[in-house]
Amino acid sequence: MMGDYRYLAGTARGAELALSCFDGAHAFLFRARLGDDGRLVGDFWSGASWHQAWSAERDPAAALPDAFTLCRADPAVRLADIELQSLAGEMSSLGPAPGRATPAAPPGRGARTVARCGRADARELREAYGPRQPEVIGLAFEAGDDPAAKRARVLDYTRARGADWPIFLAGPPDKRAARAAFPVLDQVHAYPTTLFVDAEGVVRAVYTGFSGPATGAAHEELKRAFRAQVERLLGE
Repeated sequence: MMGDYRYLAGTARGAELALSCFDGAHAFLFRARLGDDGRLVGDFWSGASWHQAWSAERDPAAALPDAFTLCRADPAVRLADIELQSLAGEMSSLGPAPGRATPAAPPGRGARTVARCGRADARELREAYGPRQPEVIGLAFEAGDDPAAKRARVLDYTRARGADWPIFLAGPPDKRAARAAFPVLDQVHAYPTTLFVDAEGVVRAVYTGFSGPATGAAHEELKRAFRAQVERLLGE
């Protein structure tokens, strides 16, 4: 498990621990029991279907893995070969296109950020560069079988969050299905996963997860890391 599990609330009674969150989009539940050996052993549920057993023990030297190393892009799969449905109901390629060019980028240079799900944070990242701002594309993984209903939900999101970048429907919110719908990645660990793509459509970096404002210093470090990736692409 990794990333930001929102603002969890819960209780610890004796050896039992329970933490949960429901914010309209996420439903998380953690339960665990502290054993005599000092280890926590428990279960994690997300939504109505995802379950994962977990355990933990104190480690003063513990550190999370580098989120830029958890997923790899397959160089044999091109974004230009992947077509997804836009919120207008039209099929469109994810590759570089005249209608989605990086605004005011120098000829032959630029940066594109393909986010696995649209985030209002992308606006801050994009606007930080003025006329050299990177392009942002969002991929939404929505529950349900009705494409029109899914498009309507995502449109509601874009209006509420001011997300004015293109967003495409990429499949159900299932990690195996996401891997099949978006074969650029070798696997999908978390929503969101962010791809940093150069102006020729080549994936240069992949970041798994997201450290939200609740994580404090980790959130600030994530913003610095994202900006470093964008600046590297813009400077090439």
